[in-house]
Amino acid sequence: MKGKLPGCDKKAKPHTESQVKLLRKQYDAIIEMLSPSASGLGWNDEGKFVTCPQTVWDEWIKSHKNAAGLRNKPFPLYDDLGKIFGKDRAVGNEAESVFDVLEEMEQEKRGGEEQELHCNEEEPSPTSE
Repeated sequence: MKGKLPGCDKKAKPHTESQVKLLRKQYDAIIEMLSPSASGLGWNDEGKFVTCPQTVWDEWIKSHKNAAGLRNKPFPLYDDLGKIFGKDRAVGNEAESVFDVLEEMEQEKRGGEEQELHCNEEEPSPTSE
């Protein structure tokens, strides 16, 4: 990023990952608000924001902290993020995010490389008889 924006100290990868995590958190919160189990919450498709009376919002936000700040706030990326995240939605204690899976894959990859190194060190070299 420094090459494109001199004087910028942000690293592209962590900054991008942070933004994707925030968008994912907001998208998931909106999806939950629009689920059948959420009573009294609605969606303004023209303005792309969650609508509800203040009393409903106050009750919802008590147990759904990720939704803070999303009432009546335009979320223009909703449809596009639905194409990206829409089918990647799990619920419950065993649910993992995209980042959880990627991190697990990276750890497995590193673990496999370390194991391969140890195996190569321990293997005796073939000798001819």
